[in-house]
Amino acid sequence: MLPTEYLFPAFGLGLMALALPVLLHFLRRRMGQPLPLPSLFLLVPAARSTRHHWLRRWLVLLLRMLALALLAAAFARPFFQSYWSGGRATVVVVDHSLSMQAGRRWSTLRTWARTQIGRPGNDETIGVLLAGARPEWLVPLTRDTASATQALDTLAPGWGSARVEGALRMAADVLVANPARERRILFVGDHQQLSWSGTQFGQPLPPGIAVEFSAPSAAEADQLALSAPAVRRTAAGKLLAEVSVASFATTTQRRTLRLFAENATTPFHDAVLSFAPRETRTVQVELPAELTPAWVRFALDPDALPADDTAYALAPGRPQTSTTVLLDSPPKVGSYDYVGTAFAATAQLPPVLAVQPLPATSWPPQSVVVLRNADSLKGAAAQRLDAFLAAGGRALVLVDAALAESDWWRQHAAPLTPLATSTPVWRVRDWALDHPLVAPMAETGLRGLLGWEFRHGWALPRGAVEPIAFWHDDTVAIGELAVGPGRIVVCGFAADRRDSDWPIASAFVPFLHRTVRHLAEGQAALPPTPAVRLGETITLPPGNGQWRALVGPAAALPAVSATGSVSPTLPGIYAFTQDAETKLWAVNLAAEESDLAPWPEGQPWQQLVYPKLPPDATKESARVALAAVEAEQRTGLWWWCLAAMAALLLAELSLANRTVR
Repeated sequence: MLPTEYLFPAFGLGLMALALPVLLHFLRRRMGQPLPLPSLFLLVPAARSTRHHWLRRWLVLLLRMLALALLAAAFARPFFQSYWSGGRATVVVVDHSLSMQAGRRWSTLRTWARTQIGRPGNDETIGVLLAGARPEWLVPLTRDTASATQALDTLAPGWGSARVEGALRMAADVLVANPARERRILFVGDHQQLSWSGTQFGQPLPPGIAVEFSAPSAAEADQLALSAPAVRRTAAGKLLAEVSVASFATTTQRRTLRLFAENATTPFHDAVLSFAPRETRTVQVELPAELTPAWVRFALDPDALPADDTAYALAPGRPQTSTTVLLDSPPKVGSYDYVGTAFAATAQLPPVLAVQPLPATSWPPQSVVVLRNADSLKGAAAQRLDAFLAAGGRALVLVDAALAESDWWRQHAAPLTPLATSTPVWRVRDWALDHPLVAPMAETGLRGLLGWEFRHGWALPRGAVEPIAFWHDDTVAIGELAVGPGRIVVCGFAADRRDSDWPIASAFVPFLHRTVRHLAEGQAALPPTPAVRLGETITLPPGNGQWRALVGPAAALPAVSATGSVSPTLPGIYAFTQDAETKLWAVNLAAEESDLAPWPEGQPWQQLVYPKLPPDATKESARVALAAVEAEQRTGLWWWCLAAMAALLLAELSLANRTVR
């Protein structure tokens, strides 16, 4: 393919130099002179030699002219037309935010865009850019216009927000470097006020780029939205569901609000509500006593934007009729299991303690773990403990010599200090009577809390724990340690008859039972996982698991493997399942996206279009310079022109030398 464009076409004037070898050629022609020959026999070779010289001279002339032409072409810097479109480049900037789901906005605006695009020509390029919270190319500028238009036809509006200015400026930056003679942006959007907020209308886009804006969409007369749903437990133990209902309508609206327990098809509550224009109200509903759902779905009658007429909220954990106690093995093989015996003795007391051996897999966060073996703070077990506490788990730790030396203490609190062996007996005293663990026991008398004597023990780091009881030298004997959302009650002594008579004392069984109850009650009081706004990052528990939507637009999608964190792009109730444990999240829309009001005054976005200037050859040359330079550098034809010129000069030199002989 021959080059059809030149970066510096003015060097084409160098072709005038082709007249020089022509002039020299004719000047070298000599007039015929009589030549006496002794014999006509010599005339035939002389005539043959003259014809050969004549042909060589014309070939030399042609080679010289071609060499000069190639030199002029090299300085003109040619490039193939296929590297530089001379047609039209179009970037379709699409606002596909939540507001575009309202009414017939999406279908109307997409039809307008297809009409503006028309039937693309062979020299046309098209790109599709999504104006979300961050601009994102759906289809970069391409000559495959069929693929671009098909992507636009199959695109559906999203669920997030849009910021138009960033997308328009990104599209303009791409078009500035494009060599097309006609460059334009098609903006497809409803001109929602939120999408234009913060735009610097006083800074226009670069010159030479035409922008065509779709017409603003009309305000919707029947638009209400749900936001900020929650289910909480009152001080009396009742479940209270509440949700904020905002009316963005211009007239009074009546809607039915329904509440569903999880995936139920029949609501457990419905009420007809009336809303004044632009009114926002929080609605509270008490859940029936027998209803203890894991989540609640709120639903309004569908209106202009049905997407925000559904919201989700997690409910606090169901009241527990029993508490699972995970108990590790005794610290020494063959030693008597006083702790296990104590829990067996209280098996029928409320709440029921379901004692199970500590599993080798992840520990369920709704259980209470009792640790007294140093192996429970090492290796994989220590990692399971960290994950357990990170999920809000509760633990009771009875310290012996081996467990006190574990590195786990140094990483999460401070080293435990052994009590001086020079003192034969160490006594526990000065109980914190207002502590929730101690207060119920103190109501029946303090005798059970007195007389605890030990021959070996460890002082807990005072600055790291909340003291519950002290040794007689005022160091901490029993304390509560916070590790993230998890809590640990640490006893600076072991349940070992060789250290004390405590395992057979009357207070031993009640203390263990009351401590586990205290930890379980604190766990039940944990607030549910807070609601998440669409697009926010959710930090998952450590390890790999399955992430899936239980209800909502993404419920039909398959579960995916996830680790670390995720960012949901659709609302609903999501679950992360790891081993046998499942954790839930409620994901809802951003409330501000439900306001469909268009820009209130005028069309300031027209100020973004650079004013049209009179045609100017210099400006037109500057407009295409950047793209033409790029196209010329990609082809490198000037180098081949110089190489061909050199080859022609060598051939010309060889023929010229033979001609003069």
